Amino acid sequence: MGRLGGHMAHLSEDLDLTFQDIIDVLGKVARADIKNTTEKVDGQNLFLSVDSMGLIRTARNSSDIKRGGMTPEEYIEKWRGHPAESAFTNGFRALTTALKRLDPQTLQNLFSGGERYINMEIMYPENPNIIHYAAPQVVLHGLKYVGSKEDKEEQKRLEDLADEAFDELVSLVDAAEATVGEELWTINGPKIVELRRLADGTALAEVEEQIRDFARPLGVDATLKDLVKLYLRQFAREEGLPDDITDSMMMLLFDPEKAAKKGIKASSLKKGLPPDLKAVVSKLGTKTNSKKVIASILHPLEVAISDFAIEVLRGLQSFFVSEHDKEVLRMQQELQQSIEHLQALSDQGDVKMGELIDKQLAKLKKVENVASTLEGVVFEYPPGSGKVYKLTGAFAMANQIIGRARRSGMNEGMSKQITIKISKTRDVTKTAQEWINEMRANNHTPKRIPNHVYTDIMNGVPLVDIVRKEDAQEAIYNTVYTHINHEIKETVELEIVTEMEQVDAANADGTPYDMHGKTYALVPGAMKPPTLGHISMIQAYAARPEIDEVLVLVSNPTKIDDKTGLPKSARGFKGLESGIKQGQAIDLLQQMLHPMPDNIKIVPTQFASPMEAAFAFVSPKDLGDIPGGQAQPGDKVILGSSTKRDSKGKEDKDRWNTIINNQDAYVRPGVTVMNEPVDPLEHEIVAGGRGFSDLIKSPEASEIIDKLPTVVKARKRAKKESGGSGPELSYDDINFSEISASDARHIMGFLKSDQHQEIALELLRSFFGRGEGATEAILQYLGLRGKMQETSCMAGGGMTGAGGPAFGPSDDIDDEEDDENRPLVTHSPSTRGKRKRQQRENLYMSLVNEVYTLFIERGILT
Repeated sequence: MGRLGGHMAHLSEDLDLTFQDIIDVLGKVARADIKNTTEKVDGQNLFLSVDSMGLIRTARNSSDIKRGGMTPEEYIEKWRGHPAESAFTNGFRALTTALKRLDPQTLQNLFSGGERYINMEIMYPENPNIIHYAAPQVVLHGLKYVGSKEDKEEQKRLEDLADEAFDELVSLVDAAEATVGEELWTINGPKIVELRRLADGTALAEVEEQIRDFARPLGVDATLKDLVKLYLRQFAREEGLPDDITDSMMMLLFDPEKAAKKGIKASSLKKGLPPDLKAVVSKLGTKTNSKKVIASILHPLEVAISDFAIEVLRGLQSFFVSEHDKEVLRMQQELQQSIEHLQALSDQGDVKMGELIDKQLAKLKKVENVASTLEGVVFEYPPGSGKVYKLTGAFAMANQIIGRARRSGMNEGMSKQITIKISKTRDVTKTAQEWINEMRANNHTPKRIPNHVYTDIMNGVPLVDIVRKEDAQEAIYNTVYTHINHEIKETVELEIVTEMEQVDAANADGTPYDMHGKTYALVPGAMKPPTLGHISMIQAYAARPEIDEVLVLVSNPTKIDDKTGLPKSARGFKGLESGIKQGQAIDLLQQMLHPMPDNIKIVPTQFASPMEAAFAFVSPKDLGDIPGGQAQPGDKVILGSSTKRDSKGKEDKDRWNTIINNQDAYVRPGVTVMNEPVDPLEHEIVAGGRGFSDLIKSPEASEIIDKLPTVVKARKRAKKESGGSGPELSYDDINFSEISASDARHIMGFLKSDQHQEIALELLRSFFGRGEGATEAILQYLGLRGKMQETSCMAGGGMTGAGGPAFGPSDDIDDEEDDENRPLVTHSPSTRGKRKRQQRENLYMSLVNEVYTLFIERGILT
């Protein structure tokens, strides 16, 4: 039973299953032949362990576990002020109370000195999710071994021991009770669900027919992976991707360990390809995008299984719900209310709400399909295999609709009145909704309010006796906001604190996603100048559907050098000794990203150091009105970096270790920070079949390469490692693949030299783009290049700066394109027709429904 605590997958997500396997499993489910099926509950997820010192440790995700878990004090502080604070803290106290009744040696044996974490869910009636349970409960799912052994047999042995320990733990604490304050909590092991044999064989017959029809291209003995590969190869072939690249891409997607040994990465596959084919590799070969593409291919299978699951779960009752029929009716009514609320928002012009309703109702079919108080069922198949699957039926769709409606203002308790006593003679009374509307109108950002201040205000102590006049409005709003979330029990998020959809999905470690605020990716830098490497990183994060906003934090040097009178970090070079100013860097970024997606925001920070700007964004201190703002409790922040390593093997992402390893000191409570690097863009072929490495080592560039920062750094490291006794490192032993802004500045310093101007320009194309006039436009803007003839691709009336007004379009520009919408820099080649390029641009597949539609249009899926 213990492995039920691991990652649970939908049947349509296991690519190693054959279609016949799925038919067989669903047949057993229909006949109620699947045994040891357990209830999947709708609660708050938590991991907990006992370390070698006998101390409790908690975790919410794999990052917490890697850091050794949180202490009880850290855990309690993490949830202070959060809407689900009571659920997380009281549930934690209930379980630890039960565990402390066991003798210390038993705890050590069960948790193996902190090598095992118990996976559980907390259900708290005072702060319910979708399903309302009768009493406070903690449900244990499994005991997970969190170590990693290279020996797979040893790994499996330790995982099996964790399973056995879980069964022992359940026998010791199942049905145990613990009192927390005035609440009586119960600790539970997994609860068995007795499946009902489907008397009517229609549902099974229909799902089997749909699966066979979907599998027809290869037959039901093929795996899901086989069919996915077939469609991906067909799509790649139609796009013109070379077969050898497609083969390597398949290895990268489906056998990543083998690909890693061969050094295959998405970035390496794109080398030498034209931009439109690079886009194909990005769409199909990168981890995040490929998941969406695969999901789109298997979408018909997912829907067929979901329809079947609805019938399997219909009428099944939760062990933890006391009045089944009443709760089903309540959920149906809230779902109908939610649909009407979101439809009203859609009618008012909110397109996203309309899309959400259409997508979810297409799968749900009708409100009456919410006919169970179970979130779903979980089972291991085949028994003893460690493979855990779930069937969730209508819950997933209801969860999406109700969750979004709640977060967009549909709250029953919002009509309740809240009174704030301003002075002994003056009260202000408004409904909760009126208070929220006022906060929105004033762009109020909720902040944590001290508990004693909150208590005094809500107990009617006059505001004038508690806070200063200038702090009054802030105190009122934060008090009301806290009261709505904690006491009225309505989760409200102001428009300026946006949210990510709560989905029926899990993180990579198997823990469910939280319902939270925004997900940001931070890309800090001086951008002096911005290069294709910067642009690639920004676009990689922007393409990830779970990221709401990419903040490009551009630093601003402030300290002046007494000798030169210039900023100390100006990073000037010959021809532009004053360096690239912040405003110029931002102008160039905006044009290189043109057309810039809505989820990218370029922020002119006040900090001289780009890293300082990132530290400020996640800081626990309130720094006031700073550009870009600060992360708020509930937000997730991805710290931007790449997967590149330096000569010592140190990873680029290591620059964030100070934040990652010291979150108590550097990160605001309730904010989650993550270190998720992306593959870097490397130098590619730039002219005549020669790469940057060939050009920089050519005789024409001999004076440029000698002091190139990449060369200087590599030789300095080599000299240090050899103790100064070794020969000077040769150019052939230096890696020139990395795109470095320092190298770009060094090369730009040779543009004023008649002898080096041509080779310098050719080298710079590898930093700024090979599109028609791309590099020339940037250099002209910076005043490093005269007006270019017949190669311009810059918009008329464009940017102004060090080089004066931007030059207009030349005579050979296609007249069909509107000059006002033409970007400063074009990064795609003109070797193919504009219509062909536009078609390929429209094939971007970041969302499942878009990709699914695309495959249907191409005739790949029918």
